[in-house]
Amino acid sequence: MVKIAEKNARDRGAAYAPGDSTPMGYLASGKRPLSVVFPSIGCEHYRVPLRDVRRIALSTRPMSSQSLPIEPRGSWRVGPRPLAIIAALALAVVGVGVAAYLAVENMQGQSGVCVIAQGCQQVQQSQYGKILGVPVSIPGLALYSVLVLAAIAWLKDFRGQRPVAMLVGFYGSFAGVLFSGYLTYLEAFVLDAWCIYCIVSALLMAGLFLLWGTVFALTLRDARREAREYDETWD
Repeated sequence: MVKIAEKNARDRGAAYAPGDSTPMGYLASGKRPLSVVFPSIGCEHYRVPLRDVRRIALSTRPMSSQSLPIEPRGSWRVGPRPLAIIAALALAVVGVGVAAYLAVENMQGQSGVCVIAQGCQQVQQSQYGKILGVPVSIPGLALYSVLVLAAIAWLKDFRGQRPVAMLVGFYGSFAGVLFSGYLTYLEAFVLDAWCIYCIVSALLMAGLFLLWGTVFALTLRDARREAREYDETWD
């Protein structure tokens, strides 16, 4: 570790000497750096600037899926990702409510209260309104529930599985938006009827996919940046 710090110092033109309280290169410039003292073998010590300490830490930390999230474990720092996940959680909870209401109605042979659009019964009672004899509202309820759990797991970093929660949320919302798009196509060009619940669900899924996609993109960007810093440390 000390040798790496010495190499980094020489690259910048700042010399390190055993026992010195300040790097000689910084003494000449009259600047007082923020630094950390590292003990070496024997009685000598080296004082290393904090920016070198960070580079050393990057060079010695193993790269794994656990290092993907940049947010500290259990962090509630207000940033784009926590805000996006909180918004995704709110949308998923609304989706659970809509899907649960419609599932109860469908299990009783009803189509729910249909407002604005008047084709709810036609859409829900069609051959496209069921999957293997099960109303589509039930798989929809299951998917929204999974997205709620994924958002909570991400916020709490449950058992350090934040990357897994992110992938579940991203790919789950992606599958949901694809299926909602398919149903919207059927309503517009095959059935020529519109169900307000399907429209609401499609909008919710689109919002969820946008939010989870933002989190996925930001995490991937930071992981690539961390990988570049890791590689540059050894150049």
